[in-house]
Amino acid sequence: MNLYDAIFVRKSSRNYIMEEIEPRILDNLMNFIKHVSLLDEHFKVSFKILKNLKDTNELPISTNVKAPYYLVIASEEKEDHLLNVGYVIEQISLYLTTKGIGSCILGVSKVKRSQIADLEYPVASIMAFGKTKENIYRESRKARRISEEHLCSYKSEIPNSIKSIIKAARLAPSSMNSQPWRFILYDNRIHVFARKDFLSGRLLKNTREIDIGIMLSHIMLTSEELWLDIVVKKQDNIAEKEFKKNEYITSVLIK
Repeated sequence: MNLYDAIFVRKSSRNYIMEEIEPRILDNLMNFIKHVSLLDEHFKVSFKILKNLKDTNELPISTNVKAPYYLVIASEEKEDHLLNVGYVIEQISLYLTTKGIGSCILGVSKVKRSQIADLEYPVASIMAFGKTKENIYRESRKARRISEEHLCSYKSEIPNSIKSIIKAARLAPSSMNSQPWRFILYDNRIHVFARKDFLSGRLLKNTREIDIGIMLSHIMLTSEELWLDIVVKKQDNIAEKEFKKNEYITSVLIK
């Protein structure tokens, strides 16, 4: 199973076995993290794994998901940095899925200051992970997702390759299963929008950006699987327009 395959079977895990993961698996995880793809190479991020193996209810972060490990992602704060955070954290989650390890992306959670004093950047997102008490896989047809017809607006005939990309993008996990993304498809371009009714409050907007970054990682992984090159970039002529129900985020050009 590769990362692309994992898109179609991964599900969030919330019931963990409080025991250690084999050192070899953790070493391989850290090596994967070291070489993980960024949405843009200009983004700067750092990582830290927090262990929670003691038999106690005092967790190192503010969450109701008790897990043996938490991956903290810290990021330089700049425009679209949370898109990159989501883009990165989903790749790591999918990697863990390929190794039989469960995970749950917790979004923006508070961490005890003493746990992250050595991180260079502010905490952007956290993911719980570890061995689980439940099956970490599910069939993609059982995922509760909005239909493609409601997510997409087709402006031209779309090749099968882009249909495959949208199929994978649609399966991306999101906070509270909000699925904030919407797509306009035209020739070899996917224009990505977000619902405006999901934008009330800074925290929700930050969560939405992480969610869309997660979805963009599915687009990237599917494109790689199909041997397609993509460019993710905002289009100025679209960005300057005002839309009634949606906010323009970025565009994906498939070469």
